[in-house]
Amino acid sequence: MKLGDDGQSSAVTIACDAGSPYFDARCDVTATFEFNNGDWRLDDVVLDDDADKSSFDKLIGTWKGTFKETAGKSGKGICYGAENSEFTLDIESVDPTTGKVKGTFSGLAHYHAPTESDQESTEGDKEIGPIEFTATLKRDSTLGHNYNHMKSMQYVAEYEMPDTGDGVITVSFGFSERDDPNAAYGALYTKVEYEESWFTTDADCEDIYTLTKA
Repeated sequence: MKLGDDGQSSAVTIACDAGSPYFDARCDVTATFEFNNGDWRLDDVVLDDDADKSSFDKLIGTWKGTFKETAGKSGKGICYGAENSEFTLDIESVDPTTGKVKGTFSGLAHYHAPTESDQESTEGDKEIGPIEFTATLKRDSTLGHNYNHMKSMQYVAEYEMPDTGDGVITVSFGFSERDDPNAAYGALYTKVEYEESWFTTDADCEDIYTLTKA
């Protein structure tokens, strides 16, 4: 507490900290009081300039993915090729103001039509990466494209690669699930077009990984 020179005002500065396993936030709150008619009364409250910023330094580094689950086209078999592959997410920087994330990722793409039955792997499974990406962390968002495997996370970022002709790849990652603040997941989503009888249609496959910092 700081008392004004006139003895009729005072200011109190409170340091506030908040955090989780994946981010930290800190700001100073200054409350100003005026002495009036025998009582101290609150006059103003001011937050410092960094009150709306969070530090995501805990995210920077290499994350290894352990296969958790996979989802494919409804009514078709599942390709479990990712079960024996490695997913790696390397986060190089996170802008505390914009939430922009830069880094690289590696994993398994499913460049093939859906299988009629469950398979350990399928021709067209291909290891890709490391691939550079730029994404933006979004607060209170959903990880995943398949409804049955979506996860509500505190922070999620997503990057879609340019189509190379083999298919479209989207990588996403999220931190702090609503029911588990320690949760961290990565997802690699493949969408391809293929010929079915006399028409062209599409298929998708998404592999979900539990992330652990290396």
